[in-house]
Amino acid sequence: MRLLDISIKRSAAMPGAFVMELVVKTAEGDMKSTQFFDDFRGFLLAVQEAGTFFAVRDGKIKAGDANSRLLTKAVERNPHG
Repeated sequence: MRLLDISIKRSAAMPGAFVMELVVKTAEGDMKSTQFFDDFRGFLLAVQEAGTFFAVRDGKIKAGDANSRLLTKAVERNPHG
């Protein structure tokens, strides 16, 4: 995986929050993750969740293993394997 783009800006949808968008290049193509947070702890959690999402999509870990961690939303199974 290679990081192509990252942006952090104020969220228009959630007042007082920030939105982080990451785009990485994988063997399957470009993939994007969008995360929202409103404090530093939330920022760290957003980075962890984005990393977990990309690891599942890239086949590095299984969705079930990812979901056993303390994440705020479930990660779907990798559709490619």
